[in-house]
Amino acid sequence: MKKLIITLIIIVAVIGLVAGGAAIYIHSGYHNEYIDNYISNFKDNIFNLRLKYELKKAEKEENEAAQSPLPDEVQADDTDTQNEETITGSVKQINENELPQVFQLSCDPIALKGAANAKYERYRNGILCVDESSIIFFNNKGEKKWSVAIQISNPILKVADSYILLMEQGGKKICVFNNEKIVYEVQTSENILTGNISTNGECVAVTEKKYYKGAVSVYNRSGEEIYSRSFGSENVIAAALSDSRKLAVSLFNVTNQPISKITFLDVSKTETDVEQTYENTIVYDLDFSKSTLYAYADDKMIAFNENGRELWVNNFENKTLKRYRKDSGDVRLLLFDNNNNAELAIMNSSGKERQKINTDIIPDFCDICDGYILFNNERNLFLTRMNGEYLAKYTPSRDIHMVYFIDSENILIVYNSSMEFLHTEKNKQ
Repeated sequence: MKKLIITLIIIVAVIGLVAGGAAIYIHSGYHNEYIDNYISNFKDNIFNLRLKYELKKAEKEENEAAQSPLPDEVQADDTDTQNEETITGSVKQINENELPQVFQLSCDPIALKGAANAKYERYRNGILCVDESSIIFFNNKGEKKWSVAIQISNPILKVADSYILLMEQGGKKICVFNNEKIVYEVQTSENILTGNISTNGECVAVTEKKYYKGAVSVYNRSGEEIYSRSFGSENVIAAALSDSRKLAVSLFNVTNQPISKITFLDVSKTETDVEQTYENTIVYDLDFSKSTLYAYADDKMIAFNENGRELWVNNFENKTLKRYRKDSGDVRLLLFDNNNNAELAIMNSSGKERQKINTDIIPDFCDICDGYILFNNERNLFLTRMNGEYLAKYTPSRDIHMVYFIDSENILIVYNSSMEFLHTEKNKQ
């Protein structure tokens, strides 16, 4: 019954989605980290996403109520579950105070107003820091190597090989750099929702579109629009572009249930090549790596070849994907909330989990580089191997907002209004 009621709410919400869906969410007082991350990249469908979350929650509660065991059976089941978790590669209990302090400051802390709101990405042998007024490149020792003044509100930052894409979320400006050199700059006709860039410097922008539910535009390295398409019946959530100009677009719609569709297009053609449809799923991010497209959804991760053929699917079951980071060789670190327990899964390019790490520490952020993993909870930063072996702990005097590997020996920690660059001698321990 509860599921039916929420389904009716979804139908009503669709009617008012464009006019007020996002505003309802923002002022509702309801917040979920996954949804908050989602709204930062796409605002039109956030209310639908919240309803999808509530729908699944209601369905789970109904199933649990229908299959509720007797008290003595509950105790037996809990014991079995605990034994199973112990067997499946959980991180061993450790005494945090016994972990070595192998981190050393590479330089004095760097003050940066609004550091926690800036965007960061590994780039070449250093890391990029982007806020509304500048793009700065630091090497792995924390030395500023170059900076460029910009004026981009709400910047979106994407990196592909040597190219840097900056987009103004909610605005109309696109800038593409190669190091500190501007390659091209574009003013779109409609407000930008999100976008992506290929390793050859061409980019795709997802924009609003009057009388439509969204549009995509592709720009070449001269800044010329070489392809555009509008969508009237489905909302555009994400897009990715391959080096061979194959375009993948994630579309979302709600009828009786949420439906995602991944549409594969050839920029040189007008018709659709292939479409893949997934019911009761929201595909919210797309990423081309060479000729493979990786799609991230709320309940699964999917890989496709460049022509739209599904290669594999990894279902998340009842876990919530909080964050994901990419390492070299298409190894990905997925951070899940599994019933209030953290689960870190290392997945290879074939969709197989190389390692699964369970821990009672719920990380706020995580990263992976060359077989090492970083994760933090508030003021504690932990360094482990991919098999879950703890190597070191670092406890600064302030709350940690974000952590990034620059390389396997150097780390960036972001605080509220400053940054620290750390070096580790872990291999000498």
